[in-house]
Amino acid sequence: MGFENKRTLIILPHMEGHRGVGTPFMNGMRFSYLKQLAFPGRDLSRKPSVIISFHDYNMHHTRMWEFDEMLRVEDREGGGVKMLQYDATSSPSIQDIIDRVEGEGLEVIKNTKETPIIFGGTNTLGCVITSKPYSAFEWAKQGWYVELLLPMCADYQMPGVTDTEIYIETFAKLYKEIKAEGLSEYIDITTKVENQWENHWDNIFKEENDE
Repeated sequence: MGFENKRTLIILPHMEGHRGVGTPFMNGMRFSYLKQLAFPGRDLSRKPSVIISFHDYNMHHTRMWEFDEMLRVEDREGGGVKMLQYDATSSPSIQDIIDRVEGEGLEVIKNTKETPIIFGGTNTLGCVITSKPYSAFEWAKQGWYVELLLPMCADYQMPGVTDTEIYIETFAKLYKEIKAEGLSEYIDITTKVENQWENHWDNIFKEENDE
């Protein structure tokens, strides 16, 4: 048995958000960043990913529905990025997610600090970090390294008149929550889609192929 096409895990709780109470900037920015991860194009140093998305197939989740369809086409044509969809109200455990990924023919191995699980979605201080069994804090508590990609997150419940105010309030509370939980070693915060895969081949997932 050989191991090829090592992958990075991206988890997106409720990426669609609540567009009716957000600004065009808040509603649009995270999808721009998602495109960089989902469609690496000719950047061969960026390895394909497994995206776990919590969305439904209805009028409230049209953008993620379209992303899902595009990725399925890309995957059939050898693009390599896989999206595994859960209903928006689902609450799978970490082990449930690992079992499902393994059901796709991928072996799960514990990651390193250089190859974190990437989180985006909404709300930042809710489902993204704490309120679900699959939230970022739960992975970190089990010793997995996690990276919160802030531009790919949004919080529709935070006070603020402008996007800047909302993001400042969110970041301040996020930082305090990480410190309070003692998870600074396992959770990092970033604002860029870095090329984390170029020199680090011990990614979270390895695709298993018969020799």
